[in-house]
Amino acid sequence: MDHLSDFGAALYGLHDSAARLSIVEPFRVFPEGEALVLSMQLPFTDRTDVELGRRNGELLVAVGAHRRAVVLPESLQRREVSEARMTDGRLEVEFVEVASGAVG
Repeated sequence: MDHLSDFGAALYGLHDSAARLSIVEPFRVFPEGEALVLSMQLPFTDRTDVELGRRNGELLVAVGAHRRAVVLPESLQRREVSEARMTDGRLEVEFVEVASGAVG
């Protein structure tokens, strides 16, 4: 425990280790009209550098050689991606409800 306390003191210095050190939300979901938008922080990234894909309940995000699978919240898993855009250093992915067509 002594080594861990020393490490914490070196890492945080005079800052409260339990305090929130950033106000940036790495991920958030918000409604936009009939759609839900997943917004994630991707600073210093141009839209042309981003590739998106889907696999099961995940959104696959690639920026250059860096790839991440983001587990989607249940509210987005049954929706389709309709649009993606970069806004103020955030990737915003718009999800819309899947239209159910009548058979017959």
